[in-house]
Amino acid sequence: MPSVRAVLDAYLKDGNHNFMIVHCDSIFLYNAFNAEQIADDITDSLLKFYESGYDKFHLVGFSLGAQIAGVVGRKVIKNSDGRFKIPRITGLDPGKLMPLFGISIANLNYDDANFVDIIHAETKYFGTAEAIGHANFWVNGGISQPMCKSRIFIIVSVCSHLQAPVYWAEIVSSQNPKIFQSQKCENYDKFLNNQCNTSEATSMGLYVNLQSRGNFYLQTNHEPPYSKN
Repeated sequence: MPSVRAVLDAYLKDGNHNFMIVHCDSIFLYNAFNAEQIADDITDSLLKFYESGYDKFHLVGFSLGAQIAGVVGRKVIKNSDGRFKIPRITGLDPGKLMPLFGISIANLNYDDANFVDIIHAETKYFGTAEAIGHANFWVNGGISQPMCKSRIFIIVSVCSHLQAPVYWAEIVSSQNPKIFQSQKCENYDKFLNNQCNTSEATSMGLYVNLQSRGNFYLQTNHEPPYSKN
């Protein structure tokens, strides 16, 4: 998947990270059926690191991967009897979960890590429209992305969903703490009309203020670089 590959390339270029990638590029339904097993395998690996004294983890998951990251967060807490908790989970347009064929996966939510931030890019068909994190970022309103143009709605939706990891790759590559500045606001319309009740702002992504809470809105450029900052 090109957008996910962009994230990998960004981390490799930065060179200041140790990272593990779990790549599930088969059909959504197959991975949904196996989400618990995938989460178990990741959890077992993380607990071994914890027991060895490593505890600075940041899980970043895209679509269903974001929901699996939430499962991992809960399992780390449960399987360690509360001794360990993931410091941070970032959900890149977490997949919209539906009770298909008896599959039951609880949404990623703010209880799953010390800090959970969510980047919403497409909330009509593929991504969840719920504010499930400590800080929730609604990019261009979060319904669709302006660079995704087609008369076929599903193409627009898929393109918009895939923009979330593209934004993340730009964040990792930039090393700019002011990238994707976002404004806390009640909703997107008030944001567009400068009617927010607070001046609180923060960067979306790696450099977010970990004390940020609530819903944050931003607009992007229509072509790279997408950040206006």
